[in-house]
Amino acid sequence: MKTRIAPTPSGYLHLGNLLSFAYTWLLAQQRKAGVLLRIDDIDNDRFRPAYLEYIFSCLRQYGISYTEGPQDAADFAARWSQQHRLPRYQQLLQQLAHSGHVFACRCSRQQQLQQACQCETLNLPLDTPGALWKLRVPLGTMVSWTDALLGPQLIPLRQTMGHFVVKRKNGWPSYQLAS
Repeated sequence: MKTRIAPTPSGYLHLGNLLSFAYTWLLAQQRKAGVLLRIDDIDNDRFRPAYLEYIFSCLRQYGISYTEGPQDAADFAARWSQQHRLPRYQQLLQQLAHSGHVFACRCSRQQQLQQACQCETLNLPLDTPGALWKLRVPLGTMVSWTDALLGPQLIPLRQTMGHFVVKRKNGWPSYQLAS
């Protein structure tokens, strides 16, 4: 069994991050599970080296250990950064495009939140300037899992998340695709 903690070097960690990491770490200890440190660094616009260093500093300071992952910022950059997997993410995006599972969307976040986005039916070309790609989530798609505290869970994915972004407007893969 393995779990993960996945900080993002796009801002300094806060108390909520640390509480989540500590909880994950405690659960892993109870179940004798491994813990992967997976740092999500595809938000290149907000990435700062100081934020990356702070992740390692906080984990050391608060005694949150892990069994797999980078040991420091240099090890992260050399072997663990998601930047090393960009060709794989691009390959996955092309597979989604060729299979028809994505559509181009130019709507603002506000339009998307208000469910005023109609891009799925517009059939915009995927190379439309300023468009992101969303994964088509068929109606009736259900996701199920067993939560350690809440027990069996079942959610209708499209009603809960809608069509979600897999390629951002800047051409980079989204968190949902890379993670």
